[in-house]
Amino acid sequence: MIDKLKLLRGKPIPCNGLEIIPLTLGQIEEMGEHEYNKRLNLLLVDTNKIINQLSDLKDLSDYDVFLLLISQNEEIYNLALSALKLFTGKDFILTRDGLSYIDGDNLILFSANDFDLMRKILAYQNFIDEPDTEERKFKPANKKAEELIRKRDKFRKEIQERNKNDKDGLHLSDIISIVASYSNNLDLNKIWDYTVYQLYEEYARLLLWDEYHSVQQLLPHIDTEKTDIDLKHWGTKVSPKIFKEDKV
Repeated sequence: MIDKLKLLRGKPIPCNGLEIIPLTLGQIEEMGEHEYNKRLNLLLVDTNKIINQLSDLKDLSDYDVFLLLISQNEEIYNLALSALKLFTGKDFILTRDGLSYIDGDNLILFSANDFDLMRKILAYQNFIDEPDTEERKFKPANKKAEELIRKRDKFRKEIQERNKNDKDGLHLSDIISIVASYSNNLDLNKIWDYTVYQLYEEYARLLLWDEYHSVQQLLPHIDTEKTDIDLKHWGTKVSPKIFKEDKV
């Protein structure tokens, strides 16, 4: 189980002997958002798309497909090693047994289980997926609380889906500008120490706050008996599931 407090604090997440390091916005700016995304996207590559294109790979694991991908092209291989070092701080090599990393004088095998866990952690740290925490197992005390949680999750999911799929949407620089401009605690001098996860948490909270107070201003002028008002409190818990429209 992923410790959400570590995500919120911006701490590395343990990964079977390694730690997956969340870069700060300042570190991403120094290397360039495009270079950062190239490395992140390679490690989080959708192996199902590759498998669907090549039927003889259907029985391979995500790890096996990734190894096959990086072994076919020197440029992709070097990018993969660079990506692994970026997020773990370790030097990796590809051997007959698979990926291994150098730890002092030792060569440690990076197994398929390690690879799958790393991918999950990276998705959580970059607000692409949501950890399976105790919070998600929480049972609301009443229907109103249940509705608030449902709306919270919907809002966060929309952000997640944008981060996965929307290449024409807001870039990281746009989110940084919005949060720095409207947050009470951050500005363009302080925000660079935030991680991507912390940034999107703040962004989601600002959206909740804005929607709540916008509806509050409209309420005196609306016949609530004839109008379906979607009012969620600004204190609603935030989840990356929050940003996807409900499907019927």
